[in-house]
Amino acid sequence: MVSMFMQRTLFIVMLLLALTFVAAQEEEQPFDEWADTPAVTLEGCGTFPTVRVIIDGQETENRGFICNGRTYLAAREILERLGGTVVWMQNEQAFYAQFPEHQRTVRVAVGSRTVRIYAYNNAVRTGAGSEVRTLHLSAAPIICEGRTYAPVRAAAQSVGGSVHYDARNRVVYITSPRVASN
Repeated sequence: MVSMFMQRTLFIVMLLLALTFVAAQEEEQPFDEWADTPAVTLEGCGTFPTVRVIIDGQETENRGFICNGRTYLAAREILERLGGTVVWMQNEQAFYAQFPEHQRTVRVAVGSRTVRIYAYNNAVRTGAGSEVRTLHLSAAPIICEGRTYAPVRAAAQSVGGSVHYDARNRVVYITSPRVASN
């Protein structure tokens, strides 16, 4: 026969196991700050939360998206809205953004964390004269669905623009150098 002490001990152990199991099932899920944020799915790249991007007071046609903590936007859209003319060089997998009024040309290559800034030279198709300086990025531009996406902060700052992120409202504000100087 099983003693009364053994029965009570077994009952307590079973009760503790049951309570532990119930508590584990009711454990709160971690808070997901992007849960109610619209997302974009880029074929072959993944699904990402989106943010609004406003350049010089006007919202961009496309939303930016967050990937690995960086906000990306179509490179052509951001650089043209900042006043540049974009030239894509397929053989280099890079684009050149010409900013004659700022006397600079910016070269950004897909997959590279290096941005090269050149003196503007209108005699060359890319507008690139002698190299003035190099910027090192924390994230490289990417290609998804045939479009090149660049980190917003890097693109804006490479031409002298400023960036402010409103995390509460999930909006990126960019001020171009031409607006900032007025």
